[in-house]
Amino acid sequence: MNNEELILQMLGKISDKLEEHDKHFESIDNRFESIDNRFESIDNRFESIDNRFGSIDNRFESLETDVRHTRMLIEKQEHNVQLIAEQYGDISAKLERVREIDELRDRVRTLETVVRNHTVSIKELRKAE
Repeated sequence: MNNEELILQMLGKISDKLEEHDKHFESIDNRFESIDNRFESIDNRFESIDNRFGSIDNRFESLETDVRHTRMLIEKQEHNVQLIAEQYGDISAKLERVREIDELRDRVRTLETVVRNHTVSIKELRKAE
């Protein structure tokens, strides 16, 4: 075998090896493409999850606003209840006075009736004398 044949033989082997490496790199490229597709799918899922969390955050903000508003309404009602309780004490005292006055009226009516009856009796006794 001469040098040219040896070189051609070596070039053939190198060419075969390069083809093997090309096939191997093509296989690696396919794997990376598959991995890229998986990562893209994962990215899409994370984006979907991020959107859901954004929606949940908006709901929580809305709920927090509602809770603050409700708390303010409750505090206002607590103040109103306190005012009503204070006024109840005043009203209760006034009602007690009204009851006392009603009792006095009843007693005065009774006394007036007794005085009228006694006056009539006294007049009759004077006439009889």
